[in-house]
Amino acid sequence: MPQFLWLLLIKLCLAQVFGNVYDRDNVNSCERFNGRICNGPEKGVCERGECRCMAGWTGSDCACRDTNETCLAPNGKICTGHGECVCGVCKCRSSEEGTYSGVFCERSSTYPLKCDEFRECVECQIFPYDNDVPAENCNSCIFISIGVDKVEIQKDTEKLCTFYDDKDCRFTFKYEMDDEDVPIVRAKRRKDCPVPGVY
Repeated sequence: MPQFLWLLLIKLCLAQVFGNVYDRDNVNSCERFNGRICNGPEKGVCERGECRCMAGWTGSDCACRDTNETCLAPNGKICTGHGECVCGVCKCRSSEEGTYSGVFCERSSTYPLKCDEFRECVECQIFPYDNDVPAENCNSCIFISIGVDKVEIQKDTEKLCTFYDDKDCRFTFKYEMDDEDVPIVRAKRRKDCPVPGVY
């Protein structure tokens, strides 16, 4: 028998007894997630030094779900249209409209600035006979204010706005943006005015 066949036979026998060193080195070179090679055998296996992920998993360590379902916002858009789904989690982006945050990138850093923008429309709609807003401004409102008895913040997405008129009467409203970025405004029906003679 030629010498190379003997060497091959010896190598095969040693591999049977001690395991293939090449394979062991490859397994050790695969990425781990939570201490498990390729995130465990149900999610991925190590082949030639790289993780081969099972169906439904992706990533260099098979730790990411291969789906966008966890990023689907209530409006039906991935990350509300303000981010991208990375490894099953929304990564929000910044734009001219501001920086977005939240589980589905539903909150904008510019929302607090909209109190001033919405003020005149709230005054026109809730206090039509008690405001100094020019009529043409009242006709250009993009939302309809809803009158309520009490204004309380009930969700993280709602913003509270408070203003005082020229008689020192306070009026309050809250708003949030719907799935189409249209404001939903709820304003207190009555202004809180100081009682004459009481300080």
